[in-house]
Parts: sequence; C-alpha cells; structure tokens
Amino acid sequence: MEAEHVIRVILVEDQALFRSLLGDLIRREDGFALVAATGSVSEARALASTRAVDVMLMDVELPDGNGFALARSLRAARPELGIVLLSGHDVMDLLLALPESERAGWSYLSKTTSTSRPLPLRALHASARGASVLDPELIARLAPRRGSALEALTPRQLDALRLVAEGLSNAAIAREMGISAHSVDNLLNAVYTALGVRNDGELNSRVAAALQARARRRQHDRPVGMSPASPPAAADRDRREDLRVLLLTAGALLTTFAIGSTVQAVFVFRPLRLSAAQLAAQDALLPTRLLIGLATVGFVLLVCALVRLPERRLGAVFALLMGTAVIAGVGRHLVQLWIGVYAQPSVNAGVTEIASVFVVVIVSLLLALAQVRARVRLREHERAAAEQRTRASVALAELAAEEMRVRREVAEGLHGTLQGRLVLTQTALGGLIDHGRDEGWDAAALDRLDGIRRDLDTMREHDVRELSQLVYPVGVDVSLAHAVRSLVRRVPADIAVTAQVAPEADHALDGDHADAVSARIALVRAVEEGITNALRHGAATGIDILIRLDGAPGAERVILTVDDDGAGLPALPRWNGLARLAERLERHGGRAVLEASPRGGARLRVELPAAGR
Repeated sequence: MEAEHVIRVILVEDQALFRSLLGDLIRREDGFALVAATGSVSEARALASTRAVDVMLMDVELPDGNGFALARSLRAARPELGIVLLSGHDVMDLLLALPESERAGWSYLSKTTSTSRPLPLRALHASARGASVLDPELIARLAPRRGSALEALTPRQLDALRLVAEGLSNAAIAREMGISAHSVDNLLNAVYTALGVRNDGELNSRVAAALQARARRRQHDRPVGMSPASPPAAADRDRREDLRVLLLTAGALLTTFAIGSTVQAVFVFRPLRLSAAQLAAQDALLPTRLLIGLATVGFVLLVCALVRLPERRLGAVFALLMGTAVIAGVGRHLVQLWIGVYAQPSVNAGVTEIASVFVVVIVSLLLALAQVRARVRLREHERAAAEQRTRASVALAELAAEEMRVRREVAEGLHGTLQGRLVLTQTALGGLIDHGRDEGWDAAALDRLDGIRRDLDTMREHDVRELSQLVYPVGVDVSLAHAVRSLVRRVPADIAVTAQVAPEADHALDGDHADAVSARIALVRAVEEGITNALRHGAATGIDILIRLDGAPGAERVILTVDDDGAGLPALPRWNGLARLAERLERHGGRAVLEASPRGGARLRVELPAAGR
C-alpha cells in the first residue's frame, strides 16, 4: 500500500485492554494511521467532528450510548465514512436494518470469533473504500434455508459468496478458489441473479449479496448441547463446557453406584452371606471389586468423551447409550469372573448384576444429558437476552434521535414558518385597516381589526415563543449552562435568582447526540418546574439553582437542586407537573425528589446519569 493512501482510523472501544491491543495492531501496520482511541460515544463524536478520519472502528455497546446509533449519525453527516462494528454478541443483523443505499462501507466483526490478525485490517481497508467485510466465522456456519434462493446456488457459488462476505476482491477470490478472474465474474453474476441483487458494477452489489447470505440463512441442525446462535469460537467453548458437565455429573453418579454395588455384591451375590467379622477377614475382595467398578466408570466416561456425546443428535445418543451400557454391564461381569471374584456364580446373579449396571449407566447418562440440556437452555436465554438488550439499546437511541429531530423541526417551524405567517397576516391587517380609514369604514369595525392585529402580535411574541421553548428550550443545543441562563433571564426582575452550573457537570452532558441533548432538555425542564413551583405555590422571593457532578469515576451523576425561601412543603405535596418530570427522568435513569430546603422553603432535587461521560 502506498504511503499517500494511508487509512486514518479512530478506535472506539470501552475495554481498555482490547482497545490497546487493537491500537497496537493498527499502529504497526503500514498503510494505517491511528488518529485517536477512546472508550465513549461523546468523545468519539467530538473526535470524528474535529479530526480527519477514513474509518471508525467501534464497539456496538458503549457505557454512555450505542455505537451503532453513533455510526448512523456520523454516516448521515459523512456518507463516505467507513464503519467497522465490533460486538461480543451476534448482532450482524443490525446491518440488515440499514437501507440498501447506505450499506456500502459497513463491516461487522465478532469479538469472540475474529481472532485472525489480518481480519480487522482487511475490514478497515474494505470499509475505507466503500466495501464490506462480514465476520467469516459466522458466515461459514450459514447454510441455505430449504426453498430459499440460496438453496439454488451451487457449492462453488456459495464458496464465492462467502469470500465476498469476507471482503475479498475478485482477484483474491480467484486465487483462493484456484480459478480465473473471468470464472469468478461468472460465479458472482449467477449469485447476484439468484439473490435478486442488481449488478450495477459498484460495491453496493457485493454488500447486498453478502447481507443476503445473512438474511436468508438457516443454521445446520443442532446437536443436543449446541446453542443456536453460538459462533464457532464460542461454540467450541460451549462444547468443552457441556462435555465437562456431562463427565462430572455422570462420573459422580456412576462412582456412587460403583462403591455401593461393591458392598452390595459382597453381601448379596456370594453363595454364603458374610457376617461383619467374615467381611473384615476377607476384605481383600473389596479393593478388587471397587477397582473393577471404577474401571467400568472410567470406560463409560472415556466412551462419552471420545464420541462427544452431548454433540450427538437424539437418535445417535440413544444408540450410544444402549451400546455403552451393554458393554459396561457385560464387561464388568466377565472381568469379575476372570479375576475370580465369584466362587460359584449363579446365572440369576450374573443377569441381575449385568441388568443393574445397564440401568444405572443409562439413568446416569440421561440425567447428565438433562443437566447439559438445562445449561444449554439457560445459555441460550442469556445470549438472547444480551442480543435483545443490544437491539433495544439501538432502538431507544434511534427513537431519542428521532425525537430530537422532530423537536428541532417543530421549534424551527414555530420560529420560522408560523411566525412568518403571523407577521404577514399582521401586515395584511394593517394594510386593510389603513385602506378602511381611507375609505371611511366604520370606526368600531376598524378598532376590532386593530385589536385582532394586536392579539396576533401578542400571540407571535409570547405564545408561539413559549410553545417553542416548551418543545426545544433556547440554548439547549449550545450547552446546559447556556440553556439554564436563558431560562433564568425570563424570571421577573424582582425575584432574586442565582444559577450555578459546574463546568464538569456542563461537560458531562456536552455533545449534540440525542442522549446528551435529551438529558439537557430534561434538566432544563426540571429547573423550569422548580422555578414555577417556587413562585406559584411557595410565593418565593429568592431561588438558588445549583448543578454539579457527583459520584465515583465511571458512575458520575449530575445533581440539580432548586432551593427557594417560600412557604415550604405542603402537608400533601401535589406533583402534577413534577409527576411528568419524574417520568421523563426515569427514562434517562434519573429521579426527582421534593424535600425541605435549608432556605426554609422547598427543594427540588434531581439526579441524572452523566450520559456524556
């Protein structure tokens, strides 16, 4: 790669060790430059707006927001920006939610499967030029759904499609498959036709085809202990853990049986039953029988480990259970006969012993498999819940962004369109009044028209502005401190108001992303509610407003207090507007409390997570 084509990368990852490892990988690779590395949405947004960058490599789940929502907003401002998403869960389907026209330049890698060193670099390079790389380990596990368009593809076409999903060029695919570039073109044209993807000669075709492979997937039939959405690396860990649980559970049950059956055999299956004294005199039988029993347990566990019993399908499991139990029962009995454990064994005694071993092995392994299956169900539930939380986080972030967009548009419409129309209407009325005076119209009618004009002016200057303030407070786009100062200036001059916003609290809610703006609006609404209550219900003459940051690093909270010197708390406080405020704060993880103030009146205390941190 030539020096003039260095790809500039901003890394966004909250896990410090993982961020450091990825940063070192990018720094050491020729053709890449690590512009900055951070662990938060707010800092990433600020860096992306002030630094020259080609690709953002970012985690989906970040402490102060959602990486996918941040990426969407950054791409809206800069469509050429490449995005490589990282996640510990399989959330590749997020890319399917993108409009087809926006999919170019998006890549996705799983933290649990993307262990190859070149893969992140390949994804960065692909996204920088508008292509896509999807996690190859996840793509490799996909198989066509019965009756889908993918089922019509040949194995060679499926292989070519998977290599497209890995971000390989046609030339690289040709080298990988050992065919000519012309043959690759033919294969991909057939793939595009089968999937209904328009081959426009652009990278969008490759992106769309790769995502269709994801959208139309069907994973292979699952064995007994396999989670449905486990990527290969995680699936390998799951298999090892399932086998360990099976061996421990079955081993404990079978060992208990081996010890019990040893004592039972000494007392029950010898021709002459032994007393305790005789048993003590002939205790040499006990170690022999116990060793045979433990050897049988070891044999059963070895078979389970070799055939990897939890991974087998149901029919194979039962066949293996029956075979293993029969061999264990018969083998144990034959070894005891060969060693001479039995002096003169009866047929009934032998059959009983073989049958008991058979039953115990079957029951023990079935219980162990049930334990494995219960763990699998719990694991599936936890992973599904984690993926659902990620998707819910994305949905909430997008809803918050949409709410802010609508608020801005409504506020701008009130300020611009509605006020402009009111001004035009007032001007028309003024012209009509002047014309009426010239024409000698009735004076009372002219006075009524003039009154309507004054009402419209009042409506424009006060009502429309107030409504606009309610929708989107003045200064909230700039900072929390600016919005609070703008609000305080509206308080009557005869009310003594002090307002202090600590710089660190202002910085904690800085930024223009939806979460920060929404949090600032919530706090401005809280200040407004506190002032309103102090004046309307408390007859206050002085109000103190303080906004500060509190809490340990990583768990900071913005604290707002509005104190007044009014009549104090009523016996039964009426929440009304405060109830709506509290509900809004709860959506941001905050709360509102009405309590007595040190100034003698009431105090409204609001706590809100420092979303910008």
